[in-house]
Amino acid sequence: MTITGPARGLVVLLASLAWPAALAAQLGTGPGPDDLSPEVLFKEAPRRPNVLLIMADDLGYGDLGCFGSDYILTPELDQLAAEGIRLTQFRTNSAGCTPSRVSLLTGTMTVYHGFQAVATNQTRRGIPDAVRTLPEVFRSGGYTTGHVGKWHVGEAEDAPTDEFLPPSVGFDRSARLHIPDQQTHWNPEMVLDEKTSVEYPGLHSTRVLTDYALEFIEDQDGKDKPWFLNLWYYAPHLPMQVPAAYLSLYPDSEPQHPWTKFAAMVSQMDEGIGELLDKLDELGMTDDTLVLVFSDNGGSLSPGLHPDGNGPLKGGKAQHYEGGIRVPFIARWPGVIEPNTGSPEEVFASDVLPTALELTGRQEFIPHVEGRSMLRTLRGYASPPRTQEFYWSGKASASPIAPPHGITDIFAVRQDHTSIGGQDLKLVFGAGFDVEMYDMDADPLETTNVADVYPGKKFKLWNNYWQKRSLESVIDWTPAFHGESFPTGDGSFAFFNGLVDFPSDAWMDFHNGNFTAQVVARVQQVGVEQVLMSKEGSFELVIAADDRVRLTLWDDQGGTEVVTAPNPLALGQVVDIAWTVSRWTSTNYDNTVTLYLDTVAVATGTVPAVDTNRNDVRIGNDDAPPFGTRPFRGALSGLTFRNVALHPLEVAGSWPPVPGSVPK
Repeated sequence: MTITGPARGLVVLLASLAWPAALAAQLGTGPGPDDLSPEVLFKEAPRRPNVLLIMADDLGYGDLGCFGSDYILTPELDQLAAEGIRLTQFRTNSAGCTPSRVSLLTGTMTVYHGFQAVATNQTRRGIPDAVRTLPEVFRSGGYTTGHVGKWHVGEAEDAPTDEFLPPSVGFDRSARLHIPDQQTHWNPEMVLDEKTSVEYPGLHSTRVLTDYALEFIEDQDGKDKPWFLNLWYYAPHLPMQVPAAYLSLYPDSEPQHPWTKFAAMVSQMDEGIGELLDKLDELGMTDDTLVLVFSDNGGSLSPGLHPDGNGPLKGGKAQHYEGGIRVPFIARWPGVIEPNTGSPEEVFASDVLPTALELTGRQEFIPHVEGRSMLRTLRGYASPPRTQEFYWSGKASASPIAPPHGITDIFAVRQDHTSIGGQDLKLVFGAGFDVEMYDMDADPLETTNVADVYPGKKFKLWNNYWQKRSLESVIDWTPAFHGESFPTGDGSFAFFNGLVDFPSDAWMDFHNGNFTAQVVARVQQVGVEQVLMSKEGSFELVIAADDRVRLTLWDDQGGTEVVTAPNPLALGQVVDIAWTVSRWTSTNYDNTVTLYLDTVAVATGTVPAVDTNRNDVRIGNDDAPPFGTRPFRGALSGLTFRNVALHPLEVAGSWPPVPGSVPK
């Protein structure tokens, strides 16, 4: 049979796109009191709230009844929305799984944290210890923290420790869903506190995750501490697998049709969320609990799915059109959030961490957090206009040099109203490698490309992305000088049997797989091996005894990859040396290694995954005491480390490009 999309849903969704002025008048929301401290905002609340954060996987903007669907049955979430607030302008920070989740946990944009593709069991990278995370903020505020469900924020299934996994980023308890390469919802395996694994033959992931969430909530009953539970369902992500009981909710639909299965998966998740809400009622926790529900990104565009699941919005998952980043959002906190309300305020997933800071009364500065608390919005007060630009980025599943421009980033940039001639413009550079631009005030459905109408503004937004990417990717390390190494005063380091120590820094590990190091060397000795930079057991950049630049990388399996420049350096030569490690696709876990001399790529190689050890980085020597055995006898300048794999033009210093080089 033919399955049609929700006609009523389109009307509701289209109406919601025009909400800003009408809804503000309807709700009577004004600027609110000047002092919106937690004491003022939550004077009705008896204590800091418990927080139940529920994130679906690939749930589209129009996939809930309360967001316009008249096909998918979601009575529990519809009731939750009636008891709380719907945010119709909520956006994630990426159109893909891992980048979106890292932004949520760190409060940062993708241009900063560097995750642009899926981090699965094989990628061996994750959020490092040095980065402040959402659960750590809650734990510092006296909360018990727990994670249940999907992870994909850094895993290493063969790692000897729990590095990058839930306990390492601030969760007191965790029940992580292990997703095998042959993805399946059936027979889930749960990894408990990264200590033991339990398999559940014959059960569905949604059932098992709901049960673990119920157990966590029950365990908090009667305890003095508030709690934060991070529940990440795997549903309704592919594959389309669901118990037959939920297919029976759609008797007029073909049970094997992907859209029917998708709807049934959403209904099963909806029922599980209802069980959690009932448990809060049973334990008397409802009034003390802030519930947040949203999706990691827009709905999948796989064949057979989402005929109208992203509503009238353009695109979907893996695309930075609105359908890929704008998702349903519901929040409830009885007595604090007015029931049955909505807000057109723009809110982002990166706002959750600043919200946690305000909820817990924490006053701390966390570098690179660019979100802001959403508490004013949840209370129905208008927030000041945002004056920052927003960036969404990912990696195209293409060859390392994607024709015709050699750019593998796919991204979007959106300016605020005040900084680019009063227009709310959004530039999208997608997998088709064409530049598109939309006037979001006049054309929120992104139907008319105005890139050629405003070529100057197109160039401005294009450049803003690359400048932001370059500036935010620089790792700011403060070196500790040893021996006879010292700064010369002209921006270089001189070396006389000495070395410069950079303490072990988590950003090196964090961005394994997307990394660039660059230094300018003045050669003052030849015929002897000299170390330019090294991290024992991880990488080593040297001028070899034959005077050729050689880069060696150790992978986490004990193997090595060596790339060597073809020509020797000369005495007195000044050379710009750069090397990049990049993983271009989510399906190929090998990293491409490129060595540049004077901005020209001279050698390439492949390494599975650079070892993510915690050894110090040494500049100008190796790791042997007191000053190493192979000191560099020249001068170094322009030392930078970046958490992205730079485009060749960036290495060459000719980026951003001139206006004429912006793709059409």
